[in-house]
Amino acid sequence: MLGCVDPVLTLVCAKSYRDPFILSFGRGQDDAAPPARATFAQGTASDHLVMLRAFNGWAEARERRAERAFCDSYGLSDATMRMIDGMRRQLYGQLLSIGVGGAL
Repeated sequence: MLGCVDPVLTLVCAKSYRDPFILSFGRGQDDAAPPARATFAQGTASDHLVMLRAFNGWAEARERRAERAFCDSYGLSDATMRMIDGMRRQLYGQLLSIGVGGAL
């Protein structure tokens, strides 16, 4: 599938739910800190790439069982990231059932 199933699933599910970036970092955070989105922008103006980088970072942190700390550090909602991941897995299963897709 041209190697794009994974990122496309992430974007479709993220756009179908809600923005995982939290407006307020919460107590103890510096209000002058740069927006969390800027951390993932790294030379791009693409909201899609920002979302992909944030999700991939979260997924890597989840493998280390550090997803909550990752979300706290970058102003992301862990519950929203989990929902996006669940939606991705569900949609991917549906793609597999009709013969489309490969390993995520």
